[in-house]
Formats: sequence, C-alpha cells, structure tokens
Amino acid sequence: MMKVSDTPEENPMFPIKVGGKEIDFLIDSGATISAVRNKLGPSSGKTVTTVAVNGMLMHEELSEPLPVSVEDFTTTHQFLLSPDAPINLLGRDLLCKLHATLYFSQNGIYLQVPEDRLELANRALTACKLSEDSMLCPNPVLSLSPTRYQWTPLQGDFYNDMFKELFKYSTDIEIDLMTKLVQLELVPGPRHCTAAFFTGPVPEWYAYMADKYLYWTTELHEDTLYVGKEGCAASIKLGSQEERLFQVPASEPHVSIAVAPGFYPKDLGPMVQRLRVLPRTKDFTFPLGVVSVLGDGEGWCWTLCMLRNDRTAVFDKIEGNMALQLTKNKVLEQVNSEVWAKHKNEAGLLKTCPPHKVKLKENAELPYVRQYRLSPQAEEGIQL
Repeated sequence: MMKVSDTPEENPMFPIKVGGKEIDFLIDSGATISAVRNKLGPSSGKTVTTVAVNGMLMHEELSEPLPVSVEDFTTTHQFLLSPDAPINLLGRDLLCKLHATLYFSQNGIYLQVPEDRLELANRALTACKLSEDSMLCPNPVLSLSPTRYQWTPLQGDFYNDMFKELFKYSTDIEIDLMTKLVQLELVPGPRHCTAAFFTGPVPEWYAYMADKYLYWTTELHEDTLYVGKEGCAASIKLGSQEERLFQVPASEPHVSIAVAPGFYPKDLGPMVQRLRVLPRTKDFTFPLGVVSVLGDGEGWCWTLCMLRNDRTAVFDKIEGNMALQLTKNKVLEQVNSEVWAKHKNEAGLLKTCPPHKVKLKENAELPYVRQYRLSPQAEEGIQL
C-alpha cells in the first residue's frame, strides 16, 4: 500500500512504469480514460472524442498498447495522447485493470494494488463482512457464479435492424429459407461474441492471459451469416491475438442472432462449425448480397454487403447470473434503462457491474455531500 496524499488538498500522485519509464500520474477516478501528456510510443490510429475543461470537443489519439507495471503487477494499456492536458491522469480504466483500491483516512489517501489473486479473493470476502456501524443488513451468503468473457460490439444492436431489413426482400430469397426465417425468434440483447465460459473458478492460465486484454477494443471481422435448423448466427473471423482468447469447445466464434423453437443460443456455435465446412451447392443473388444453399439443404450461408464493415467491440468480463438472466431479473427490471452504458467509456453509467439491491437498517440515514455550491438560480431551476 502506498501513501499518495497527506491531506485532501494535496493532489494524489502515483508513479507507474510505462514502457520501462517511470511516470507520475494524478489519480483521477472521475476520468474514464487514462491520459498522458507526452507521446510514449506510436499512435494506434484510433481517436476518442473528449470534452476539455472549457467545454470544447476535442478528437485525441489513443496510443498503441504499452507495457505497464506497478510493483509486481504487469499488464498492457492504451493511453489517451493528450498534449494539452495539464498533467498525466490515472483514470478508471487503468485503476480497474490494476484492481486498485483507494483508502481515505484522516492521515491521508492510500492506493493499493494487490500482488496476487489470493489478495483479490480475500478482499472480496472482507467486503462481505459488515461492521456494527454499517447501515446495511448483513448477508452472509457468498456463492460462486458463472463467468463469461466476451467481445461486445459498441455500435448498438445492428443485427436486429439487419434481420428486419432482410424481410423486405422476401420475394428474392429462396422459399425454404424464408419459411425457416419466419420461425426464428430473435435472441434478446445485448449482442456479444463469447470468448470463454466457466461455471466455476476461472483457470489461472486463462485469467492471467485475459486480464492483459480486458477492456481492450478490437475490430470484429464479420464473415458470413449462417442459418440452420438451430437458428441464425453471424460468424466472426478473429485476429491472432483474439484467437488465443477464444476457448469454447466444439464451437466457432459467432454472434447469436435468432434461435429456432426447441433450441438455445448455445446451440448456434456448433451449428456454425458444422455448416462452415459444407460445400455451397446453389447460389441466389439479391440486392443485399448472395445466399448459398449448403450441402443437400442442411443450411444456408449469406454473404451480405452489410457485413463488410468491421465493428468495434470491447473485450469484457461478465460475472454472475446477471448477464444470463438480464431480461428476467425482477430487480434489474426496476432499474431505468438509461443508466446502462452503451460503450465502455460512457462516464457515470453501469456497464459490467450489476446493480445490487440492499436492505437498509431501520432509521438509517444515507450520507449526503454537496459536490459544489449551486447558484440560487440553478437550485430554483432544479426545483421547477
């Protein structure tokens, strides 16, 4: 644990080795992306739109992934290259990747980065032990939950729109395929391409590898749309780095779009694997692309113009049953849909952390601290 500030007025600074060079960062939990003033390496060619202190929109570049180390903890990270920033910023993206914890006390502010995963497990258990001064009712139950690693597209539900668009050309599509399509039911979102799924503890070798890429963005190369007896899915062509992360047995990288009666989204990976090796025996051309019959009619593949553009996706980790039962969870149904983030850098909104419903002790008063003083006109406007 390292002391980063003696008083609340002093800026909390923390040294991090980036590309072998030690750099001081201002800890800024309000920043969604960590930023550096000086160019530490080549640019990735990708840009992010940011809002400056003066309120102006700025387009700033992201660096290539750079090696980052804090004590014995090492990872890689992309930084925002912001030459106009007054100081280097350690934002929430890198704080989360380092599994860092901030502690506030009368003696100053401390930051801790765990040395190993045992510390992470101990911290999770400790967090469940509530003191007598806590306002929450204790809940001693702590159970293991499924963990899924996935690539989540950032452009919203493109696939639903694509699926609906296809029906406009029903007269141009083979009748057997059209009959199959009307039987399918769209898979509820959010759409994703599963990289790995574990019902118990995540193997150490995979966790070590996946943590290096967690919250990285990549381009999903959508190959072809496949339709079989199980349903419809878009196959994904992965790059060399992403191929190492894909660890789903008897499956192929894909995005589930729709399922047939009696089947489930988990059946679509084996379907894509089976259909990909079948020969194309007949082709049909229509305005959106080409439809091919596979084998002796076991399925169809579509080469669509709409699939030619790569889609940016973020490598993410979903823990617990929240992601599996998102549409059925009564607690989550009470959460306004506007609080869910639509991409990884959306500040102040929920993304991978499910809301947790808690029961307060009787007569407990929630803490309230005013962030800054509002003008009388502003307060009057809020009341109206």
